[in-house]
Amino acid sequence: MISNLLPERKIPPTMKQIRVTVTPNSKKPSVSKVDETLYEVRVDEKAHEGRANSRLVEILSEYFRVRKSSILIIRGAKSREKIVLIRND
Repeated sequence: MISNLLPERKIPPTMKQIRVTVTPNSKKPSVSKVDETLYEVRVDEKAHEGRANSRLVEILSEYFRVRKSSILIIRGAKSREKIVLIRND
């Protein structure tokens, strides 16, 4: 599990940093909040050529009600454990 979040002083107050554990190729997409900064996301796309990451951004944008361009995977692009920045619109 990724425990190294970016230091709080580097994150602008208009952004939120979360840890995400992704389960690709699920039958139904879902988001579960484990604690304040950890989420488990089931993605209905295979982890092939970035399709699961693209779908993750779509799912998180719907969950947090922000634009897709407001979500950035900053660590773990090829891992199931990711750190994601979300800009509050």
